[in-house]
Amino acid sequence: MEILLSGGYILQRVEEDLTYDYLHSSEGNLWSILYLTGYLTKVRKEDFYHAFLAGIFAGAGYMVESNKEHGEGRSDVVVYDSAEGRVMIFEAKYSKTIDAMERDCQTAIKQIDERMYAKEYEDSCDEVICYGI
Repeated sequence: MEILLSGGYILQRVEEDLTYDYLHSSEGNLWSILYLTGYLTKVRKEDFYHAFLAGIFAGAGYMVESNKEHGEGRSDVVVYDSAEGRVMIFEAKYSKTIDAMERDCQTAIKQIDERMYAKEYEDSCDEVICYGI
């Protein structure tokens, strides 16, 4: 992956399943944590918002999975609200203009539907909410 850094970039493999406990295990883990917490951004800006969103919900005490493989692909963020028996699926898109935002949100919802991200939760949850952002 290419990470933006002071106008330039570095190439670094990012481990997305890390927790803060592994921060000091290796230099590679440090780069991963800096990226996943939003201090560094990938050349593609969409992933910054993905990590930011996951961090907000995890910080609020929800169980969060990121880049979860299900259906026919990987959704960006899945948030579990076990107290209310619901799951929220988020698919983020980067819009180049304000005018493109609504279209890009619809593209995200279409991706959730076409790749069947919500299907595995239909029988086990009271409510599955899908967001294209």
